[in-house]
Amino acid sequence: KYIRSDFEFRRAFSPENGVLTLLAEDTLICTGLKEYRFSQDSRLIAAYHWNGIEIKQEIGHNDTLFLTRRQLFSINTPEGHVQINSFDVDKISLFIANAPPANDIQNLPDIQPFSLYFLNDIIQYYAQVRHEGIGMDINTVLNLIMPGLIGSRQIQREFGLLNEEEARQWLETRIKNIFSK
Repeated sequence: KYIRSDFEFRRAFSPENGVLTLLAEDTLICTGLKEYRFSQDSRLIAAYHWNGIEIKQEIGHNDTLFLTRRQLFSINTPEGHVQINSFDVDKISLFIANAPPANDIQNLPDIQPFSLYFLNDIIQYYAQVRHEGIGMDINTVLNLIMPGLIGSRQIQREFGLLNEEEARQWLETRIKNIFSK
């Protein structure tokens, strides 16, 4: 997939409701960027807070943007390697960082902090929720996710499904698979 201009980049990282939900991990090639260019000596950095710790992860270099759990939410702590659930992170800010020796970090103009969640993380989070020993059922999770966090059109576009019912069935199957693990 491609982002072909500053306008497309700004639109991709300025979701209407402040939440960007990814159905799957993705790698994007960015071409034609001027304002948001990250190539040669600069890189794209995602910054967020988790458990009171500020995390800065490089997610883009050489005009390639890596929207993967490993790039965004895999960190090393004094206790060891941790894979963070994206649903546990509130807001992400994007920055352009120049390589040493300058090591300048610049805010990206017009990109407000946003939440970025991976679908599987959302489902896993809800699968673990318990109240007095009772967990959520598949239909409840389906209704919590769709249409608030993911719309049927997003699923249809991503997987080439024809209608809203197929998209709903696809999501229900995905929830069942994660709940069964």
